[in-house]
Amino acid sequence: MGEFVAELLASRGLDVTVKSDPLEAVRWFSESPERVDIVLTDQTMPRMTGLELAQRLTTERPDLPVILCTGFSEDIGSDERRRHGADIEGVELVS
Repeated sequence: MGEFVAELLASRGLDVTVKSDPLEAVRWFSESPERVDIVLTDQTMPRMTGLELAQRLTTERPDLPVILCTGFSEDIGSDERRRHGADIEGVELVS
């Protein structure tokens, strides 16, 4: 899915970086947080959820917009987003 979305966005002139491992994504982001304009992530990933990823990235860069995609939005209420440190204004939930 990541490669498909990357191709779609790149075909519209955007520079896209795909990381399938969230820990690798955190390391890559930490090297130069200002190079990222927006993060699009899935909630369900190995070793870390999308909310956990959003929390780690927005801790480094609070102004970073994050779009969280999930097929299970009813499982991710505002209480859970707050518990993971994801500001409702900074994290958009797409299901």
